[in-house]
Amino acid sequence: MQTEAEVPLHLALKAYLEAVSRLFGDTVELVALEGQLAGRTLVWMVALGVGAVVLVLAAWGMVNAVVILWLATTPMGLVGALLSVALGNLLIASALALGVFRMSRYLTFPATRRVILRHGQAD
Repeated sequence: MQTEAEVPLHLALKAYLEAVSRLFGDTVELVALEGQLAGRTLVWMVALGVGAVVLVLAAWGMVNAVVILWLATTPMGLVGALLSVALGNLLIASALALGVFRMSRYLTFPATRRVILRHGQAD
């Protein structure tokens, strides 16, 4: 029986290359399997997100309907109730759009641009 020191170099190298090859193959297979899992998970996340959005919109519609029915019993009547709820929704949408607009300035990397422009002016 040969000890590790007595194994010819070419056999040791062959065994090493086979082990590296198996390791690489197993790693590629693992990446592929995890990629498939990530893809399926992403599809489920999008589907569940769409379902949640549909339910939230349905609930918002119900809340609007209840408010309209309640306001319709007041002297403003049905038309006034519809206009009031529509105006309220427009105000809420405007506030949300303004918030998105204000937040979007951070998508332009303002600090990074300042540093780059400052370095460009120093030259």
